[in-house]
Amino acid sequence: MNLKLLSAIILEIIILTSLASALTITSVTSSPEEVQPGEKVSLSIEIENNLDIDVTDVVVSLNLNGDVQKNIPAAPFSPYQSSSEIKIGDLDENDEDTADFELIADADAILGSYKIPVEISYNDGTSIKNEEAIISLIVSAEPR
Repeated sequence: MNLKLLSAIILEIIILTSLASALTITSVTSSPEEVQPGEKVSLSIEIENNLDIDVTDVVVSLNLNGDVQKNIPAAPFSPYQSSSEIKIGDLDENDEDTADFELIADADAILGSYKIPVEISYNDGTSIKNEEAIISLIVSAEPR
C-alpha cells in the first residue's frame, strides 16, 4: 500500500473518530433566513451528544466579536432580549437539544455573509471540554 493512501486512510479514521466522540452541531436555522439591517432574527442551533456518556453543564456561546486568530471579523449582530450564551444543562448520550438565540442586525450592517464562531462547553464527568464551530448569517440589503 502506498504511503499517501495509508496517510489518507489514517487521517479519515482520525476525523471520523473525533466527529463520533463529541458534541456536534447538527442543524442551524434562522428566521428570517436573510436579515435586513436593524431587523431581528431568531437563530436556532441544534446540538447532538455523540459521546458514549451523558454530559452536564452544556453551554452554547456565540462569539459576535469575531476571532482574530482565525481572521474572522466581528459580526454586525447583537443579542436582543437574550444573551449570546445559552445554558442547555444536561444532555444524555445520543440526545439532542436546541439553543435558541434572539439577535438584531446592526442598523449599519453591510450586505454580506458573516461568520460567527460558536463554542460548546460541557462537563464530561472528568473535566470541562470545549468544541468549536463556525456558522454564518446573511445580511441581504444595504443599510438605509
